Amino acid sequence: MDTLATIIDQTDLFLGMPVPPSVNNCYMPLPNGGRCRNKLYKDFAKKFEEWAVINYQTVNRVKKMVKTWNKVGLVLTFSLPESKVYTKVGEIKRYDISNRIKVIEDAISEAICVDDSNFWEIKAIKSVGEVEGVSCKFYNIEYMN
Repeated sequence: MDTLATIIDQTDLFLGMPVPPSVNNCYMPLPNGGRCRNKLYKDFAKKFEEWAVINYQTVNRVKKMVKTWNKVGLVLTFSLPESKVYTKVGEIKRYDISNRIKVIEDAISEAICVDDSNFWEIKAIKSVGEVEGVSCKFYNIEYMN
């Protein structure tokens, strides 16, 4: 049986996706008690859509690949500049990537036309990099079992 690392190395990769805002800041309350996506969320969705248009070949390749899978796994890597991760004295700043997973998950789901209920595993990694962005690798969970 292949290891997760081997399977992930064999899948397509989304590179340079925009970093989403925190889900805590993406909705506004409605007068009737519901909530809706706010301007911050809509601005991110527009940036992501622009990214998807520029990277349409990769998006289409992933779309064809994952539409045959019942259980999709994602590995998300949030690459952030050092200034967003560390203070000037080297202490770790509060930058919660878990609050950003749902927003990027929804954007990916829409781009590849797969309902996010098919995402069975998500691994999120925070890393320091020179370029800010999110990358995503996809793997077929059923293939692993």
